[in-house]
Amino acid sequence: MAAGLYVDRQLLSGSLGGAGEIGHTTIVPDGPICPCGNHGCLQELSAGPAMEQQYRMLVRSSENSIMYYEPHINLQPLKATDVCAVAEEGDELAVQVVKQAASYLGISMANSSIRKPLFWAERFRSQVRCLSIPRPK
Repeated sequence: MAAGLYVDRQLLSGSLGGAGEIGHTTIVPDGPICPCGNHGCLQELSAGPAMEQQYRMLVRSSENSIMYYEPHINLQPLKATDVCAVAEEGDELAVQVVKQAASYLGISMANSSIRKPLFWAERFRSQVRCLSIPRPK
């Protein structure tokens, strides 16, 4: 996960283009291990793949889902946009996943020392929109 950081109306890019990397900030100290070696990184809790994995686990262990799990249904192609779509349809498990991901993202933003809004990288724009702005009916 990345954030675009602007200082004096200039986008910071960092020496390797990685300024604004927020995905490896610790949100839950005893959370899941991240490929970076840290525990509880934002990207392991709130990024699209984390939402997808959490929703798959919940669906497989529950009958309270629009996408009720049956052994012949392949949940692997499931994407975060699918989770958001069924959350909007009222799927309790999907709503739970989206709220939790949004909560972690909010914690990250609140803990940031940046006083102005973050400008999110393009690839996460749809996820952030899903987490923060309800679609008009």
